[in-house]
Amino acid sequence: LGSTPAPTNEPTTPPIQIPQGGTLTIRTAQDIAALHPWKPTSHEEAQLLGLLYRGLTKLDQSLAPQPDVATSWQSDSIGQTLTMTLRSDIRWHDDTALTAADAAWTISAMQSISPTTPLLTDLQGLVRKVTAPDDTTLVISLREPYAPLLSALSMPILPKHLFEQLSPAELDQLNLLTQPIGSGPF
Repeated sequence: LGSTPAPTNEPTTPPIQIPQGGTLTIRTAQDIAALHPWKPTSHEEAQLLGLLYRGLTKLDQSLAPQPDVATSWQSDSIGQTLTMTLRSDIRWHDDTALTAADAAWTISAMQSISPTTPLLTDLQGLVRKVTAPDDTTLVISLREPYAPLLSALSMPILPKHLFEQLSPAELDQLNLLTQPIGSGPF
């Protein structure tokens, strides 16, 4: 797991100022009937998830994990404890702060629902414990080292304050198209 990777090549031109607010219209090859961040069933659903939600990491063009909500991370010497530092400036679309408690709850919640994807199976079998000692620190303890962990942590973080009261069965059936409050750019 190691340390946070060095940022990819610096842009040679200044970043474009992107307007805030408004409406984004995207074309999809098929309708998106449901939105399940832990088990997208189509490319269109995965694309929409990427616009609405952020992960602890994101994958670059070569599928290498890069910082997203997590700005840095450090693994212990045996690869069983990963400590991440999270950004403090990200807010949910309802203006609630996104904190390490949201990330810890999301990982714990994903461990409680039916393992219908390799990601859920991995989380349930490998994560021993996840804690948020403060708003910007997340500690993930594993049963054994797991090399693709940083890639897996690109999964969307969900808003704890909206969904923590749901049972695992309700969470498993949750369609986020009905309540798309995320932390992504749209």
